[in-house]
Amino acid sequence: MLGNKAVRDVIDRKQKFDVIVIEQFNSDCGLGIAYKLRAPVVGITSHILMPWHYNRFGIPSNPSFVPFHFLEGGTRPTF
Repeated sequence: MLGNKAVRDVIDRKQKFDVIVIEQFNSDCGLGIAYKLRAPVVGITSHILMPWHYNRFGIPSNPSFVPFHFLEGGTRPTF
């Protein structure tokens, strides 16, 4: 992304942004750009959150009761 002239132009202009909306599918590039622009982030996703997404946004994740589809318990664990 940083090699893209349009992206570099936005960063170099040092405009103020109220919020930056980014897609959270296995990419941290948008987070770095938001950090550089000193703007808050709203992360959206077209899929379920992966465990590594929770920490980035300060969302608590406890695998003892938060289902994770890659584990044997699936998304509907039983007692």
